[in-house]
Amino acid sequence: MTLTMQPSAADGSSLGGRGPWASAGSRSISLSNPFPLEILPERGTLRNVSSRTRQKFDRSRRVDSDINEALRALNWYAGSKEPVVPRCDSSSHLSQPELHARIRESVLEQASGAAIPGQQAAFKELLHGRSVYSVDGTGGINLASYSNPQKVSLPADLSGAPELSQLVQNTSAAQYYESGTVERMLRPQSELDASPCPVKTQFWDATLKHSRKKLIGFYKHLIKINLVLLAPAGTALEQLRICFVYKDDRTQLRCIVDARQVNWRFATPPGVELCISEGLSRIEITLPDGMDPDSDAALEHFKKLELALGIADIADAFHRFRLDRQFARYFGVGQATASELGISGQLLDGCVLEPHSVVDILWGSLPMGFSWSLLFCQVIGEAKLLRVPSLDGTLRLTDRGPPAVLDASCHKPGARAHYLYVDNMGVLGVRLKTVRRGPLRHGRSPRP
Repeated sequence: MTLTMQPSAADGSSLGGRGPWASAGSRSISLSNPFPLEILPERGTLRNVSSRTRQKFDRSRRVDSDINEALRALNWYAGSKEPVVPRCDSSSHLSQPELHARIRESVLEQASGAAIPGQQAAFKELLHGRSVYSVDGTGGINLASYSNPQKVSLPADLSGAPELSQLVQNTSAAQYYESGTVERMLRPQSELDASPCPVKTQFWDATLKHSRKKLIGFYKHLIKINLVLLAPAGTALEQLRICFVYKDDRTQLRCIVDARQVNWRFATPPGVELCISEGLSRIEITLPDGMDPDSDAALEHFKKLELALGIADIADAFHRFRLDRQFARYFGVGQATASELGISGQLLDGCVLEPHSVVDILWGSLPMGFSWSLLFCQVIGEAKLLRVPSLDGTLRLTDRGPPAVLDASCHKPGARAHYLYVDNMGVLGVRLKTVRRGPLRHGRSPRP
């Protein structure tokens, strides 16, 4: 296809000059059809570079991803498939560089809008959008009060839970964390020196703050279920406070480590692609070619297509990602003597604990409140779902990704698409019984 544009003046001034497509003496401009538009090549990964260099590289990669998303959308609207390999005949598609430049300009303009506050990002997601915390200690607070360990939603026992360093292998988050190495996630010391920590007051549950007896009782419970690590006094790099918020049923409490102080030490984590409402609102159902969607035949297809959406919660998702001591030392949650904890005479790092020996208590799992916890939980969860046989070949739904397209004439039972929202997952499939018997069989009942 060739587009011909007639300028109103002989020199083409109405189009801003003759332009690169006009031949000498021509009064018309011929444009080759620019579709399909070339997508940008995917950037690789960086290793052994500074935190600042990595952040710049990640920002550029996210911009390229947004540009490619726009290019794919334009190709789809034009009814064209994107080229499998980059074309070399760029001379016949001179409009493509300008289109790329314009899309890049739009993406950068959108990205320059209001920044997401990194120190509050984890709380906004983990607390279901509630603005519970503010960096300066002001703002609305919606906290619950601790009474006893049974009221707190915690796993019964974390013995044998896998290490985060093992789970993160072969995922996109492996570039940031390896066993015993967190330096790639930290901000440069120069940045820390230039901007003092803005956290002035930590949130601390009033009951634990004023009752040493209840605080020690809670520590003992955490030790019993293997949620904390014990270390010699001085091991912890930060001492953080614990507070609680109500879960949805308002009968159980969610335990939160106020990690804003640690979040200031760490760089802003990369974003993740989630599926909230938009991804589920764009499900498409196709009919055989040429079939009128208002016809009786189409209606029969729709009647025979039994769709089910199964949803499930991943129990204690964050608590089951165990940290090694090198990572956990950023999350000290208090100190106590060996006699208070009932561990006098035990060995710790080769030394016998005397009754008066003081130990650091380190949070031993991904804390709910740490800005990087959401990234690890989401990325590792996605990797695990890829290994579920019944989800093989299904589309992962995200708010910014392609929609789920279902064929109304295909009634074969099975999953068609799935999503993961941190610790909530869902499977969209054909036939209620099949979806219920799939990977959600231990979760909530599928919804037809």
